[in-house]
Amino acid sequence: MKLGIARILACAAGAVLLAAAPSPASGFDASQRGQIIEGIKKAMGHYIDPKVTAAVDAQLDSDRAKLVAIVDPREFAKAVTGDLRAAGHDKHLYLAYSDQLPPPGGHANESQAEIAHDTDSTRLHNAGVRGAYWLPGNIGYINLRGFPGMYGEATRHPIDAAMAVVANTDALIIDLRNNGGGDPDTLDYWMGYFFAKPTELTQIHWVTPTAHIDRQYSASSVAGPRYTKPVYVLTSAHTYSCAEQFAYDMQSLHRATLVGETTGGAANPGDFTRLNDHFAVFVPTGRAYNPYTRTNWEGVGVKPEVPTTADGALLRAYTLGLQTANDSFDELVVDRAAILKDPAQVLSNYLK
Repeated sequence: MKLGIARILACAAGAVLLAAAPSPASGFDASQRGQIIEGIKKAMGHYIDPKVTAAVDAQLDSDRAKLVAIVDPREFAKAVTGDLRAAGHDKHLYLAYSDQLPPPGGHANESQAEIAHDTDSTRLHNAGVRGAYWLPGNIGYINLRGFPGMYGEATRHPIDAAMAVVANTDALIIDLRNNGGGDPDTLDYWMGYFFAKPTELTQIHWVTPTAHIDRQYSASSVAGPRYTKPVYVLTSAHTYSCAEQFAYDMQSLHRATLVGETTGGAANPGDFTRLNDHFAVFVPTGRAYNPYTRTNWEGVGVKPEVPTTADGALLRAYTLGLQTANDSFDELVVDRAAILKDPAQVLSNYLK
């Protein structure tokens, strides 16, 4: 399934800004704010549930005078997003504001300059890979902060490099506690490292503009060796969207143990509708559907098998990895026994 950026599990479901905005949009007056509200109501006509559309329309109408009076565009976006979520109970509903808003519509509708910019941005942010580490006791750890668009080697190389660092470890921890989501195409590539052959992950049942089903599979090939050892995925209440899908799919396919907090609960994918040069609204137009559980995590989040606080999740997973790894190499057996006497101290010293 190639969703690209046009139809995505929106990155950072808790955010309302696409980029930092140092100054208000030019000409942002009451008339323009009213036009944005009307544009949102029109875009909501494509929402997956007509009852929610009606509730959002009523909420915006009720609060229209208050919203139109908000002068600062960032505060306006925040307030409107509050109304969208209060009425719709959907964390993927939000109004985004940016000084330089990329035109929604997917890779196919991007100019060469925009593709080059997004590729450079992906490279600059290392495709979401904040760090990949070998931890004492031969445990791997990857801190993953996002799933950017699939921009060729700019996206694949950091993923491949991270997996090369942990390739010989006996257990792997993937940290999604601060991951707001992103592009399922990139998720598919990550998943290719954990399944020997293309494996169905999730179905997207699109409601609008035309009803159809997309099936999402793990990548058929990756640059490095597949990872076959135990995997632990760290989650928090700030794990959203595509990151939730990663956790949910790994859990439902019995490929990982989740450790941490229940995730944010934003499942339904959709698209940005551009309202003007600075504002766009994200509206879900499909439903995620797991072919194994026959449901998704919308509104309820993904519940870990090992519940603990977000702050305590890494230590808990590290301890589990040390306890369950079955490598019997003599040096490693001695090292692990020593580490398990005070894993918190070892972890603290190593990740300083």
